[in-house]
Amino acid sequence: MKTFCEVYVRSILPALRTLLAKELISNYSKTQMEAAKILGITQASINYYLYGKRASKITKALENIPEVRNTVRMLAKKIAKNGNTMAYEIFCGFCIIIKSSENYLERVLRAIGVERESVYFLLKNE
Repeated sequence: MKTFCEVYVRSILPALRTLLAKELISNYSKTQMEAAKILGITQASINYYLYGKRASKITKALENIPEVRNTVRMLAKKIAKNGNTMAYEIFCGFCIIIKSSENYLERVLRAIGVERESVYFLLKNE
């Protein structure tokens, strides 16, 4: 059994980075280098994400969930407006949003092919 944090970091986080990078570059005219700095990763990682060399299956699955798309848009807008948002705030915030609704959590876990029963939550609803 894995903790939700392990599942999140291994599967959801790379897809989130991909979706945020795409949003920042497409809709907020950020360069790959600027997006990388904001997301706390390298420009090469951004390039891999954008061209489907990392997390592409999970990215597509998560992109089909309306709540994920809306959350990514909201976070990208916040990042573009504030500019100084720390990566951990973005990623921890997204995790909190996913766990805030049982339905949302179930849809995300299903999208990444993880059974709810195989995930250990450290605290109630965590």
